[in-house]
Amino acid sequence: MKQTSILFFALVVFFASCKTEVDLNAPYKNTTIIFGLLDAEQDVQFIKINKTFLGEGDNNAYAAIRDSSEYKEEDFIRKVVERIDNGEVVRTYELFDTTLINQDSDGVFYGPEQTVYYFETPDGLLQSSEYRIVLEFTDGRVVTATTNVVNSGDLNWISPQQNTPIILASLSSTGNFNYTSEATVRWSPVTNVSIYDVRLRFHYTEKRYASTDDFFSGSPISTANDSIDFFVGSITEDDVNGSQPLKITFDGRSFFSYLQNNLVADPLVRRVIGRYNNNLTPARTECFDVVITMGNRELRSYIDVNSPSTGVVQERPIYSNVSNGIGLFASRSTRSLLNLPLVAITGQPNIGTLAALVESEYTRDLNFCDPNPASDPDYRCSN
Repeated sequence: MKQTSILFFALVVFFASCKTEVDLNAPYKNTTIIFGLLDAEQDVQFIKINKTFLGEGDNNAYAAIRDSSEYKEEDFIRKVVERIDNGEVVRTYELFDTTLINQDSDGVFYGPEQTVYYFETPDGLLQSSEYRIVLEFTDGRVVTATTNVVNSGDLNWISPQQNTPIILASLSSTGNFNYTSEATVRWSPVTNVSIYDVRLRFHYTEKRYASTDDFFSGSPISTANDSIDFFVGSITEDDVNGSQPLKITFDGRSFFSYLQNNLVADPLVRRVIGRYNNNLTPARTECFDVVITMGNRELRSYIDVNSPSTGVVQERPIYSNVSNGIGLFASRSTRSLLNLPLVAITGQPNIGTLAALVESEYTRDLNFCDPNPASDPDYRCSN
């Protein structure tokens, strides 16, 4: 037993005394990175094309060098996007480069200038077609990726409609607020869509005053139009039942709580709700948009893989649909129902949403007011 212990100790000393130099940088392999989301509603499609980099020393230093991540024009033999019908290439779009400037250049990677590639689609993208990006390089590599197209034009709104408000609260006979427990957005499903994100966009104008004398009756020293997006929720293709309408509901109270948590209460700021539209009969205040962003299956897979892990295992696989490279080539599109009224314009008006914006425990310190001169004196703006 003693001899065994001595032998083990000798082996430990021997291996500890060995000097091994490890080269952490393996031989460099040029890997192409593609990120592109085609949008049938746009007449210009943008695609980001970069390459991986490797160097001796601090890679953060290389990340800040533009040439480390971008290709030169002479690196390409061909860079195109092909439209494919029934397996046949029926049209080819050449990819051109342009330089974008991001004023906020703080970060790990180079900036503020960066190269992106684009192709023009004045006739739109066809939902019945597939689109394939093809990059041929002078080193012999060919990188490809294929996606179908989301066509948001197929979406039909069911509720709300253009002239109907979203009722988020109502007033009880005692003057208390009853928050809508199931405010609803309904629409028809769209072909090639695997995920829907629904947001409620609320428009307002911030007017800043030098003082609170005379309760904002003077002239503001600054005015800024603004909006805030409230995320309603997501629906995936797993929730689709044939051609049945899709529905998502949310609690009206959560909208007012979101405003409270994301807008700064400032006694010198008055927030005017939406805009007063007197070109309609009757005139009305318009302040809400419903925005639905749709993605195809490739985009949903990418989102699912990159979502935060809630389990014990934190390591996530890398999703890519790029052949001989990495990245994402997918499709998304957005439809918006714009300029929804604050209160109903026909029948008995429900002013609960307006009253809650002005007086609820969540938003009364945010100084909202209605620009409609016919509004209740307790809620309308003084100027």
